[in-house]
Amino acid sequence: MAWITHDCCQNRGWQLRAIAIIPSHTHLVVSWRDVTECGKVFAKIKNLVSLELNRSGDRRREHWFSRSGSKQQVKDREHYERLLCRYLPKHNGYFWREGMPPPQKPA
Repeated sequence: MAWITHDCCQNRGWQLRAIAIIPSHTHLVVSWRDVTECGKVFAKIKNLVSLELNRSGDRRREHWFSRSGSKQQVKDREHYERLLCRYLPKHNGYFWREGMPPPQKPA
């Protein structure tokens, strides 16, 4: 999921700031400069991630994601730093943030 999300964002000029993945859910921190609605950005990411996961052949699912999810806006630097430095890294799973080597496609 991480490399697909990273690639999707790069190809659209969006910035994937961080991703935390655990078996039950995923957190994304994404930014963009145009007027695209948040729901449309995340719908595109979900669509592309689902497509690639289904192609991988690991497991076929009808729905990889819930219909909704929090689209809470990061409103200030303090909130951003709290997410990237404290909240997301403490999840027991995969964590990536800007400045780390980009997520790689599994072999």
